[in-house]
Amino acid sequence: RQIPVVTILEPNALYVIYVLAILLTAPVSTLINAAMMSSFSEPELKRLLALRSALGAVSTVIGQVVSVSVLAMIQGIEKYVYLYILAMGIGLASTLILALASIGRVSFEEVSGESVESAKSSTVYVFLSTSLAVGAILGAVWSPYMIIELGAPEYLAASIGLAQTLTSIGASFFWVSRSYRDYRFALTCMTLTPVLIALIRVPLLHLAIACLYAFANTGVNLLASFTFAEASRKTGAFKASILLSSATMLSQVIGLSAAYALSAYGALALFASAMAFAALSAVIAFLAIPEVALVPSHLSLMYAK
Repeated sequence: RQIPVVTILEPNALYVIYVLAILLTAPVSTLINAAMMSSFSEPELKRLLALRSALGAVSTVIGQVVSVSVLAMIQGIEKYVYLYILAMGIGLASTLILALASIGRVSFEEVSGESVESAKSSTVYVFLSTSLAVGAILGAVWSPYMIIELGAPEYLAASIGLAQTLTSIGASFFWVSRSYRDYRFALTCMTLTPVLIALIRVPLLHLAIACLYAFANTGVNLLASFTFAEASRKTGAFKASILLSSATMLSQVIGLSAAYALSAYGALALFASAMAFAALSAVIAFLAIPEVALVPSHLSLMYAK
């Protein structure tokens, strides 16, 4: 959590330090997820995951407001130093809160003989990795596309992220009370989003598309989280937590690699790759995740295996 301060002494080390900071989030995220899965019942865990999603979005909004305010009010390089110090302080505070919390023993044991749950977990892992790759690609291309191709003002393009963050707050509470069948709507909307972005050339309407994508993406993420939460009762909390945490990182590698490889071919090529990943994740869900599958459960379990 003290990594940002190092950049004050050696700014050129920022890139290495940033990569190191991302890598260090892996064990932290894994252990926190494992602690949650080991400490709460399934209904409580689902509510907690939804609440974490909503509060994470709230904290993102607060962070954006604070960053913009500091950058606007302070001149010179000092403003970045203040932001790094603030980030370090918040990180240390969160670490202290976690250290003082009463957390039960995390189970590292894997339950054997649950091939069905293991197969479902593996399927959901691939599903989550491909669906989150869509967000990685759109995050790299969407705003530049609006500015360069559609001629949108910079503030409108910058508002895409804010619109998504604000939408995800309410979406978390909406999806947590829905049945699994309702998540099919989220999957369908996620698949359509890259198509809408490529076809609609009115910049202002892209804010509505951003809200739609955030609404659907929140539902897709919660679907995967809930499935892992259920599987953790049979496959072990630690294994389920590793799958949940690593899928997020793998999706960034897949999505950003695709964006880099196709960047020379223009924005439409990147949107096409996002469509492909979205379609692949939807096919996986509709065929091999029993909770939302469009085929009978025995067939979906067969496909999952």
